[in-house]
Amino acid sequence: MDPSKLICIYRNTEIKFEICKVEDLELDKLTKFTIGPNVFDDKDETRDVILVKTFSNKSTNEPKIFAIPFQCAFCNWSLEQGFVQDNIIRCSLDGSGYDLETGELLDGPGFDNLSVYKVVTEDNQVCIVASIGKLRQRTKEPFTLQKWENSTENGVAIIGSGPDAVRCIETLRKEGYTYPITLISKEDTLPYHTYHLPSYYLIKVEEIHIRPMEFYKNLNVEVLLNTNVISIDFEKKIITLDTDPEKPRKYQQLVLAMGSEKKKLQVPGSDLKGIYYLNTWKDAYDINMASFEQDPPIDKWAIIGSSFDCYELASAYFFRVSSIDVIDPSEAPLKMLGSTFSKELPEALKSINVTLHINKTVESFEGDEENRISKVKLDDGSILECNLAVVFIGIEPRTSFLNPGQIKMDENGYIFVNKFMETSQSDVYAIGDNTKFPIWQNISGKVCQGEKYISLPYWSMAQTQGKITARTIMGKKCNRKLVPITICEFVGVEPYETFCGDPAIEYDSEITRGTDIKNRITYFLKNDEVVAVSNNYCNSNLAVQFLEIFQRGIKVIRGDVEKNETNDWSEVMKRGDETLYDKE
Repeated sequence: MDPSKLICIYRNTEIKFEICKVEDLELDKLTKFTIGPNVFDDKDETRDVILVKTFSNKSTNEPKIFAIPFQCAFCNWSLEQGFVQDNIIRCSLDGSGYDLETGELLDGPGFDNLSVYKVVTEDNQVCIVASIGKLRQRTKEPFTLQKWENSTENGVAIIGSGPDAVRCIETLRKEGYTYPITLISKEDTLPYHTYHLPSYYLIKVEEIHIRPMEFYKNLNVEVLLNTNVISIDFEKKIITLDTDPEKPRKYQQLVLAMGSEKKKLQVPGSDLKGIYYLNTWKDAYDINMASFEQDPPIDKWAIIGSSFDCYELASAYFFRVSSIDVIDPSEAPLKMLGSTFSKELPEALKSINVTLHINKTVESFEGDEENRISKVKLDDGSILECNLAVVFIGIEPRTSFLNPGQIKMDENGYIFVNKFMETSQSDVYAIGDNTKFPIWQNISGKVCQGEKYISLPYWSMAQTQGKITARTIMGKKCNRKLVPITICEFVGVEPYETFCGDPAIEYDSEITRGTDIKNRITYFLKNDEVVAVSNNYCNSNLAVQFLEIFQRGIKVIRGDVEKNETNDWSEVMKRGDETLYDKE
C-alpha cells in the first residue's frame, strides 16, 4: 500500500482511549489527563485533554461527561483553570466562552471554535473516541467554508477592518446571509490581531492576520485596502471612496467600524523623529525594529500615558533596552486594578529596570543635531534622556468624515448606538472603539440596559458587538447585556491581570485577598455592592465568574464576599435565570 495512504489511515482512524473511572471526575471540576507517550508516531509525543462532568442543561437529571483540548482556542491558556456553568466553559484568562457540546465560540475574544472529543462510558470506564488527527487538532474554523454566489443586489458595507468587522462578516455568513459583503479599509493589509499589539515583537504582518485572503474570497467578501471614505449619503445609501470618487458605491446596510487612533501630544518638539503613536501593525513593527538598532543604540525609552498599553509595552521591552521611563499623569498607576496593586506596581517595575514618574506630564521634547528626540522635559523641571518615545495619552474615534448633523454622536465624535448596535440612521450600525454604547448596570439593584453609555477600546467587547450587529441585520436581535472584560499583560512583573466590570465607575471600597502582586484578587464595591473584580495569573477564575454573575443581573454585596472565603461563586449564579447566550 502507498505509504501516504497508510499515514492517512493512521491519522483518521478512530481509536478508543481509556482515560479514567467515572468516580474520578467531580461535578463541574475541570480535570486534566494526558494521552501518551507511546501512542503517536512520535513515541514521546503527548496530548493533554480536559474532562468535566456537568449537567448538559437544567432539565436533565444525570450529568454528562465532556472532553475538550487542554488549551483555549484563542490564547492557549490552560482551560483547567477555567469555569463551567450551564454547559459553557470559560477561559479564566480572557473570558472566551465555548459550548461544551459543540465547541462553538459563543462570546469573548477569538475566532476559531474549540475541538470537542466523543466520550463513551463502558463498565464505569471513561473513554475518548478520536483519531490521532483529531487529538492533534485543538481548534476548528467556525463553519465550513463554501463558495457564495455572486449577486447584483446591494449588500452590507463595512467601513473598518478590526476584529469586530471580521466577527460581523463571519456571523453574517454563518447565519445564512447570501448578499454581497464589502470590507473597506484604509490599511494596506488584511484585518489583523491588535490584541496585545504593544507586547508583540512584530516582524511580518502576516504573523498576525486574522484570516488569509482565501477565507474572504470563499465567503464572497470584497476586500478594499488602502481605501478611504470621503463621504456617506445616508438617505441615498451611497458611499464615496477616494479610490474612485466618480463612482459612489451603494449599500443596503452599513456598518461603521473605523475604530480609534491615539491622540497626538501637542508640546514643543512633538514632531521630532523617534516619537511613536502605536496605532497600526507598522507602528509596532517600527518600535520592535528600533530595539535592535546598535549604531547608535536606541536604548533609552520614554513611555508617556496611563493606559494598560503603556505598561504592557514597558514590561515587554525592558530586557532589550538599558532604561525605560514611564511618565504617568495619573495620581496612581492603573488604579482600576486596585489601590494595593497600584501601590506595589512601582517597586515591581523597578525590579525590571523600569522607572515610574507618577503625576507628571511632558512639558517638551528636545532633539539632537539630526532632529531626533534626545530628551524629555517634565512639568516639574526634571529632564530625562531618551532616544525613543511612545505616546499613549488617550484615543479619539476615526469619525471626522461623518456629519454630526446626520448621525447622532457625542461631543468627542463617538457614535451613539442602542443595545442592538443600531445608530440614529436607519440600516446603519456602529461597532468597536468609535461607539458609545449602553453598558450593563448593577448598581443598587439596577440591571436595565440603556441607563449608562460608555466608550471602551476593548477587543473582546468589539467582537461581541460585531456578532450582535450581524444578528440584528439578519432579523435575529439578541437581548444581550454588555459586560466589559479585559486582560493586561505584564511581562517580568506578572504575566496577566484580568478585569471584569465597569471600568468607569468610581468605586468607594475594595476587598483584596492575596499576599503580593503576583497572587491577588480584588473585589471593587460601590455602596457595598460589587461592581467589578480583578485577578492575576494565580489559580483564580474570579473575573470570568463575575462575567456570568453580572450578565445574569445578580447582586453581590459586601456581606456575600466576606462570607465567601473560597471565592467560588457557582452557587450564587443559581439566583439568576438570564444567561449571556442567545436564546434561539
